[in-house]
Amino acid sequence: MITINTRRVARLKGIPRPLNFLVSNGFTYHTARNLLAGKLRRVDLGDLERLCRIFQCEPYDLLDYTPSRNQPKGLPDHLAFLTKQEVTTDIHRIIGSLTLDQMAELTQEVAARYKKAG
Repeated sequence: MITINTRRVARLKGIPRPLNFLVSNGFTYHTARNLLAGKLRRVDLGDLERLCRIFQCEPYDLLDYTPSRNQPKGLPDHLAFLTKQEVTTDIHRIIGSLTLDQMAELTQEVAARYKKAG
């Protein structure tokens, strides 16, 4: 089954209150709650586009795949590339535990790694 995994993307982006984040970015409370629960059976392409814009990601990043138990054995699963690892680490907790020297070093490393040409 393919699902929209907004909770995973929010955790990776370091968004502490994803429900509030989605509602403040134009989703109704009901839709935001369903997006976070992974309960939507259909996704409006406009909503998918909005999610991509507010999370600054691609549709692929939001899609997650779990093979069904009925998956035929011996055949290649062409959707397996959509399977994502669960994110259990909170970036805020990691950063919050660093010393100021470690934060300065990390900031320099990240800036050097992702420096945009300009």
